[in-house]
Amino acid sequence: MYFANDEHLENYKWLMQLYALSHGKDLEYEANIYIASYPEVFKCFCKDNIDLSCGPLADIFDDERGHNAAALTGSTIRMVDLGMSLYNDYKVSVAEIICAVNDEKLVDVCIEAIRIRAGKYR
Repeated sequence: MYFANDEHLENYKWLMQLYALSHGKDLEYEANIYIASYPEVFKCFCKDNIDLSCGPLADIFDDERGHNAAALTGSTIRMVDLGMSLYNDYKVSVAEIICAVNDEKLVDVCIEAIRIRAGKYR
C-alpha cells in the first residue's frame, strides 16, 4: 500500500487497531480509515474520543467530541468527502475533488483509497 510518509502509516495502524480491523476485511471502513490517517486529517481528531460506531471521517465534524475540523484545508476537506463516499456512498463531485486535491502526494492518497475500497491494493 502507498503511504504519504511514515506518520501516515503509523496513524493507519493505530486506527486499524482501534477499530479492531485487519487488512482487507472491511473495505468501506478501511478506505475511510486510510484517508482519516493522513497526517493533515488525523491531526483534527481528539484521539480519546473517536466514535467507533461509525468510520472516523463520519465523526470528524463533531466538535462536541473535541475534534477540530476547522483545521482541515480545502484539499483535506475534499479528501474527507471522498473518504465518506467510499464509506457510505456520500455523494461527491469528482471534478471538485480533482480541482482541490492538486498535490501529487494527495492525489496518490486519493487513488490508493479508491484501490482499497475496490479491493485492488498495490
